[in-house]
Amino acid sequence: MDKASKIKVLYGVIADVHNTNAQSQNAREIGLRLSKDDFEVTYFATNPDPKLLLAENVNILMLPSRLSNLSLARHYLRYDYDILIYPPFDRVASIIEKLKWLRKPSKVVYPIEGTLESVKSSWAVKNLLGLIEGADLRVSLSKFIADQFMTVKGLSSVVIPIGVNVEDFGDIDRTNRHGPVKIISISSFTPRKNLHFILKIAQEIPQDRIEFIIIGAPYGDTSYFESMKKRADENGLNNIRFLGHKNRVEVSALLKEADIHVHTSHIEGTPKVILEAAASGLPSVIFDDYEAPSVVQGRTGFQVNNDQDFIESVKRLVDDKELRLFMGQNAFSIIKDFSWEDISLSWEKELKKLFGKTSLLH
Repeated sequence: MDKASKIKVLYGVIADVHNTNAQSQNAREIGLRLSKDDFEVTYFATNPDPKLLLAENVNILMLPSRLSNLSLARHYLRYDYDILIYPPFDRVASIIEKLKWLRKPSKVVYPIEGTLESVKSSWAVKNLLGLIEGADLRVSLSKFIADQFMTVKGLSSVVIPIGVNVEDFGDIDRTNRHGPVKIISISSFTPRKNLHFILKIAQEIPQDRIEFIIIGAPYGDTSYFESMKKRADENGLNNIRFLGHKNRVEVSALLKEADIHVHTSHIEGTPKVILEAAASGLPSVIFDDYEAPSVVQGRTGFQVNNDQDFIESVKRLVDDKELRLFMGQNAFSIIKDFSWEDISLSWEKELKKLFGKTSLLH
């Protein structure tokens, strides 16, 4: 397919090399794998991911460090694209809405990454739901999310989960490990992530049996982070390591060092870290509020609905080495279903199907 006949996809994300935002990361992983014969993919950036610069079917729209909203709006209005994925819902969206008559119609795709409860403010709910309702294609990242939006809002969507770079992690033999069982948590350090619950778990299990590895740093306000470290000190919990932010290579190494993964948040969409834990051969213990598809109850980990069951599930894995090895091996065996290669093929299929339709938005 020549360049003129390719499907032009614009991702409304900032694809900078150090941008750890889940939307940006997912957009880069998918876009890089879309068929170069059928798709031309474009991203915004100020300091672009080098992988994008090497891809022959990828364009970068460079943004200035100042007045980026105006630059974004100008690109949205002037750039030639057929499909927009991750449309803006902030000030840029307001500018585009007023001036959309200046550009040709395009299809809009909105990936629904979280439950309704995960949207933080009423302003965000109103604007986000407006985008979701008006999208030509809605893609839910789990069946649970799709079912919720259909039940509560009457909005249908296709289900395509997020993926994982399996080759960046990998199972290792933990059979001959001795010493404390290492429990890892990877999350941004905000109250919404319920990380203080880890202190409660730590108090329920003898210190010489376990060691906690907590990866994550606060964004902006550090009071929650400092409060949690202080409480750990006050309670004599010397077996908790607060490691702060780690890059992807360091995270991969620490996952290999761990024996169990826990994710303490109740409000999530489909956390990528749970897939990364599975790709590292770890069983996970999570709350069942969002029904993460890679955690199969009793097979690759535990999904629980209350604090006590969470603690008991962790205790069970700490006490039973054979069980945690069995679950970890099962987790690694199913992770191939979440490879970015397969996920990207599903996206290709839906985008090609969409491109043959008449737009609903304009």
